[in-house]
Amino acid sequence: MSSSKLSKITRQHERTWSQLHKRLIDLDFNFSGVFKENVWEYLSNTATSTSTSIGYLIPCILASTAFIASKKGSLIHHKNHDMPFNLYILFVGPPSTGKSQALKQAATLPMSTIIDNYDITNFLLDKCTSSGLAKTVAENKEGYIVSPEIFDLLNKLLKSDDENATGDAQLLCELFSGERVTYRFATERVREIDANVPFSMVGATQVPFAARLIARLDQGHGLLDRFMMMFPPCYRPTVEETDRAIQWLNEQNIESLTDIFLEMAENLRKVNYKFTDDAQALLQQLSTQEIEDINQALKDGDPVPKCKKCDLVKRIAGCLHIFNNIATNLLDGQKPPTTPQRITKSSVEAAITILNYCNTQKQIATEFINNIVSECVENEARQPSKDVFKAALLNFPGPIVLCRSFKQYGPRALRSISDHEFKNIASQMNAYGKIVTVRVPRSTRPTLVFVKKEPQAIDWDVANQICDRETYLTKFTLPIHNSVSQGIKTQLTAEGHINVEL
Repeated sequence: MSSSKLSKITRQHERTWSQLHKRLIDLDFNFSGVFKENVWEYLSNTATSTSTSIGYLIPCILASTAFIASKKGSLIHHKNHDMPFNLYILFVGPPSTGKSQALKQAATLPMSTIIDNYDITNFLLDKCTSSGLAKTVAENKEGYIVSPEIFDLLNKLLKSDDENATGDAQLLCELFSGERVTYRFATERVREIDANVPFSMVGATQVPFAARLIARLDQGHGLLDRFMMMFPPCYRPTVEETDRAIQWLNEQNIESLTDIFLEMAENLRKVNYKFTDDAQALLQQLSTQEIEDINQALKDGDPVPKCKKCDLVKRIAGCLHIFNNIATNLLDGQKPPTTPQRITKSSVEAAITILNYCNTQKQIATEFINNIVSECVENEARQPSKDVFKAALLNFPGPIVLCRSFKQYGPRALRSISDHEFKNIASQMNAYGKIVTVRVPRSTRPTLVFVKKEPQAIDWDVANQICDRETYLTKFTLPIHNSVSQGIKTQLTAEGHINVEL
């Protein structure tokens, strides 16, 4: 990574990052659907009681659960393949929004208590040098990085890898995948890291530092794809809300998250977790889509998508399965039974929801940062507002707008729009049209289509704020864009969404 590219990111106006952060946290996500009802209520009050965000707490819970499961020797088994629970999670937010409190409550304090109670070697890492990482993991045969400013640690490792070819990026990739690694030093003994070593990472940073990390990580070695990167809403609770949450927690069966993780360390056994039949069917769909995307990219001569979605979904689902089982029983005042060995479909669906949210945010941030680097933008780079996106949709030629067509042929500054963002914005334009999905033959991914209303069906007294009637009429009467296939036009006509000469 050249210093000139990093300097372009460093010189960006402060409002560039604050506007990017606002755009990312505006993406809707319902965290409550991830956990069981009583668990969600407890976690929500725990976050409020420590004046932090539930969006900060969840990454810490997932990473800590993953590490404990791996430490117990548990693996995830799917189709004759075993993988560790290891997770790399990075969450991003401005200063003074409670990142350190979340790390303390759901990572540092529980793990320190486990170390003390079981009188075991300290496996926590917050800072380490390039060679120190390999040596520590090789000697301890485990490692859990918990850092309130993970930029310092990762930047040091990746900088050494850039300048000295130390292989740190490759080591992190291998630890994630559970591969066996051997390090041979000229002046020291051979360091060997066994397969499926327990190793996870969770840390926080701020938006400008996250941008620099993304630029360093996005080098084609696949390390960026192994990271879950979350920009959660991080609004601080009021003093009154904090007081109410503390009072509510005092009436519960669990004093803190530490109790849950202590019980988890006692409850879990060395087992291979598998998936129920309906969960396997859902994973099969994900795998099919991933293979289709890779093959299509090869056919089109495009860069092959680098994605670890299937692996991450399985690991997150396993963590949710374990945590929900332990926490819900403790909250009900019961001793948790042995965690069921088969992971359910609901856990897989929740994992997909979380990962889609993270990947959407990471995609938007990565494309925006790449745009800064490639176009040498050093002044403030403004984010397009929702109204700008809406106006561009209405000015797209023809009575329909495909998400895929908009990404390829819409205004250049707006082509970074994600499927989630397209659907979210189009669903807010009921005055002008509706969002529909079309299934294309030989593809498992539905196509998003915004169908415009007939000009005479629009209430222009209300709708004139975004697009005037004359402009809308001109664009609406233009032919459908030639990027729209005949099959899609035929299907939309058959379903009554459009009525045009095809």
